[in-house]
Amino acid sequence: MADGSFYFHLHPLKEKLTKKYPRRDNEINTLLGLFAVPEEQMLPSLIVYGLSSTGKTSILLELLTLVKVKHCVVNCIEAYTNRLLLKPIIETFLGQERCETENIRCDSIMQFVHLLKAESKSNKTFRESPHIIVLKNCNKLSEIQLQAFARISELTEKDNLCCIMITQIVPSQFNFNYPIQTIVFPQYSKDDLLCILWSQRPPEYPEEFYRDYLNLFLGYFLHVCRDLKELKNWVKIVFNKYVEPIEKKELKLSDSNLRSLLFRAIKPYLQKITNCVYLGTDFSIKGAVEPESKLGNSAIDLPMYTKYLLIAAYLASFNSPKYDKRLYLKGSDKAKKRAAIKHTAEKSVKQCLGPKAFSLNRLLAIFYAICDEPVNLTVNIYSQIASLIELRLMMHTNSDNLDEPKFKTTAPFSCVEDVGKNIKFDLKNYLLGV
Repeated sequence: MADGSFYFHLHPLKEKLTKKYPRRDNEINTLLGLFAVPEEQMLPSLIVYGLSSTGKTSILLELLTLVKVKHCVVNCIEAYTNRLLLKPIIETFLGQERCETENIRCDSIMQFVHLLKAESKSNKTFRESPHIIVLKNCNKLSEIQLQAFARISELTEKDNLCCIMITQIVPSQFNFNYPIQTIVFPQYSKDDLLCILWSQRPPEYPEEFYRDYLNLFLGYFLHVCRDLKELKNWVKIVFNKYVEPIEKKELKLSDSNLRSLLFRAIKPYLQKITNCVYLGTDFSIKGAVEPESKLGNSAIDLPMYTKYLLIAAYLASFNSPKYDKRLYLKGSDKAKKRAAIKHTAEKSVKQCLGPKAFSLNRLLAIFYAICDEPVNLTVNIYSQIASLIELRLMMHTNSDNLDEPKFKTTAPFSCVEDVGKNIKFDLKNYLLGV
């Protein structure tokens, strides 16, 4: 992000954020007070806590973009090594071209601190400009890494350097040496969700009609799901089924007992689909009630996220870890990606040596990189890994070590390729030596 001035009028910015993210006025005001006022000194570190789909990451990144402060966002799930964690920060702050020209590398926190400290002393522009490091899913970092980033401003002797740690884990679980200010994004209440989902009202239906529908919808879904992304998806799907009798001219909006008749028609479907809210599959209403017959290949019948996990496991088993950043990291240079694949084309013999073991962190990093949409790290992801092991598509290689479990894939290439085609993922574009 390019450098820019912090000077601007707060009122238009606040209006823009509150309009885009309703029911988050208090949190937006707090963030504006911390990062949008040039007279106030920047905090050395900040924790932003909230469960999935509470708007914490979206609001924070939108605000940082609007105030034009140079910042770097790192997803700690994908950055499972020090180099993957530190390299994007260095390239953002010092410039990617300079890092490549001068061959600047960071393989440890100590190197990272020394590099920023030296830059701050020698470069006045860098020293006086504000910089922010944003760590998503910071709970995936080690305790040493967390302690270092919490004190990064002190260690680098750069006063306007801040580290914002975003987490879904309660901040009291972190053992920091000193108190760190925390901003909490609470879960949306029913009234909040009614206000947010109201924006999706089809204009052809009356307000009272859609309000009754939302109350009915949330009455069924709220006890099993508070994830806003899931609710936004399902509220559209269920509404199409809800108004089906009206679309077919079986009922009219003017009918006196319309609400009870529509409820009676939709109730069986609501009871079925509330069981598959978090499955991560493209279930339709019909598919939830009357599942299609299974195909011959059981791997193709896996839930969508399980398919991505299977592909990630295959890539982790047959690709060298040193190419992970070029192949999977979003925004990486496509020319470098092609060069990496071409460079290893002659090494296809490695495919004949069988799958190599990989860590759970590397599996999840590749999974999140190849997935088309943001996925929340929940117990369902781990249960789907267990399902792949049960189906003998993956296996443990060190069952005795519970702290650092290792796996490898046992699925044949043809099976994984078919799964990739089923979800429109070209496996060969990411597999080295094929």
